[in-house]
Amino acid sequence: MKKGSGMKKIILYVIIPVVLLLLACLGYWAYMAENGPSAAEMEYAYASMVKEGGAGAAIDAVKGDYGRKRAVKEGCHQIMHAIGRAAVWDGKSNLSAAFADGDSFCWSGYYHGVMEGLLYEMGSTGLGSITTVCSGIGAVENYSFNYYNCVHGLGHGVMYVNGNELFISLEACRALGGWWERESCYGGVFMENIISTGKYHQTDYLKEDDLLYPCDAVDAEYKYACYLMQASWMLRGTGGDFGKVFALCRGIEPEFRTTCFQSLGREASGYNYGHPSWAKRLCLLGKKGEEQEYCIIGAAMDMVSYYHSTDEAMEFCALFRGNISEECGKVVGFYATYGS
Repeated sequence: MKKGSGMKKIILYVIIPVVLLLLACLGYWAYMAENGPSAAEMEYAYASMVKEGGAGAAIDAVKGDYGRKRAVKEGCHQIMHAIGRAAVWDGKSNLSAAFADGDSFCWSGYYHGVMEGLLYEMGSTGLGSITTVCSGIGAVENYSFNYYNCVHGLGHGVMYVNGNELFISLEACRALGGWWERESCYGGVFMENIISTGKYHQTDYLKEDDLLYPCDAVDAEYKYACYLMQASWMLRGTGGDFGKVFALCRGIEPEFRTTCFQSLGREASGYNYGHPSWAKRLCLLGKKGEEQEYCIIGAAMDMVSYYHSTDEAMEFCALFRGNISEECGKVVGFYATYGS
């Protein structure tokens, strides 16, 4: 055998085939990244399960895929929206039945979708009657979880019906009688605005060159609800830099700064489910005092909403010392009873 012929055979029969196989795999992965299921296709796939097996079956499928499929985890809230809409349209459920079949998984997206579907069926001419839509939901007088999801979901619904026209939708929410109902509805409007950034679901009311917009443009009545949601967009615009967003919050109207810090706390929690010490680290990027305190409170409240339990939030509160730990625990108890 000539010198080097063994190496040539290794190159010819081993290395080249392996490289070609890897290139083929990379090409396939690139193709799937480019041409895999879109967000809209995923939403349709899960929503279509409602017609055959009901909302419960569709929700169970999402839960089963949540830990295995990154796209499902990242798009979970909007997928649950789609299932909620389908419960009204395909499942032919009325409001009470749809809520009874529901689940708070992924920040109560299902309930928001139910309200979108219901208001879409009512049409724009029916928006004048939204003041009575939630009257059939139980425990109205003590602000139950279902009642909150209904009035908050109205905000999502009016945005859906109005083609994501934010200012028109806020005016629709103003028709609600109580301040708590209005604030909850405003929150739904601004939340829908934040998540309306996909290819098939867009908004004209976010700006890359003004990360505070629309909060710096709306009337004072709406600013609290706006800033309570805006940290999501601010982090997106800063590449997830919590330090930069703390600085942005410092520059807004003084009366809404703590709200902005609380919003940042929600994001600290959302970035780190299952890792409370990581959420703590992010909140401590703020300056001592109200920046850290309101971030911690926002994170704890988000944990209650996400897990529908106080255990994780209380574990988070216990990571701190002194008054802030005690205050954090009090907020968790109150929020679990009245706000989640």
